[in-house]
Amino acid sequence: MIKQINEQIGMLAAFQLDGKIMPLLFSWQGQKYRNFETTSIRTVPEGQYQKFYFDLVIETTTYEVYFYTKHCHWILSKVHTK
Repeated sequence: MIKQINEQIGMLAAFQLDGKIMPLLFSWQGQKYRNFETTSIRTVPEGQYQKFYFDLVIETTTYEVYFYTKHCHWILSKVHTK
């Protein structure tokens, strides 16, 4: 089942010297999520800005999040559950 969320979330991430972004921990609805596996990273250009999408997997749930450079915030886009 895929659920559309589209809510801003808190994210702790590492921005590496080579330009890579590594999500480390995120918070949503009062819960903290960590120890996830990043299974997909993709970039979608939007004019002069970009959205960096990440699929973060915990057990059988995938959280699709993105970092939007226009506003410098993180969004939880979708939650996929099996």
